Amino acid sequence: MALARGHGLRQLSPGRSVITEDELDARFGARALLASGGDYGLNVVVFEGDRSGNIALHDDEVRSLCAGTGDVGTIVFAGNLTSTGHLCVSDRLMCLIVTGDVRCERLSLFETEMLVMGSLTTKALNDRDEYLKVIGTRTVERVVRPGED
Repeated sequence: MALARGHGLRQLSPGRSVITEDELDARFGARALLASGGDYGLNVVVFEGDRSGNIALHDDEVRSLCAGTGDVGTIVFAGNLTSTGHLCVSDRLMCLIVTGDVRCERLSLFETEMLVMGSLTTKALNDRDEYLKVIGTRTVERVVRPGED
C-alpha cells in the first residue's frame, strides 16, 4: 500500500492511521524540527494518545505496529510515551517522533532519528549517532559510551 503525495489520511483502526510526509509536516511542523527534514519518501504511521507498558520498538515490534501500512519510515506517537523497560529503537525505522514526553528506564538509538517534542526522562541513554533531539527538558542519569553496557 503506497500513499501518493497529497493523498489524505487513511484510518487503519481507532487511534492508528497512515499519512504522508507532507501531512506529517502540515500537522506537526516536522521538516523544520528534524535535521533530515523528515523526507524519506515513505509512509508515516500515527498513533493517537498516550502509550505505556513494556514498549521496546525493536524490529519485531516495529513490524507489528506497521503491519498493513506499506513502506513506513516514520512512527509518530501523538501523546506521551512511557516504557517500563528498555526503549531500544529499531534501525529499521528512519524516524520516531513523540509529541509529548518520553519516560523509560533506558533509551537506545541506532541510526534512527528521534524527536521528542516534550521532555525526556531516562536512567541511561545510548545515542552514539547523536540523532536525538529533545525540545523540552532532558533528564538523563547516565550517558552510555561506546563499549559500555
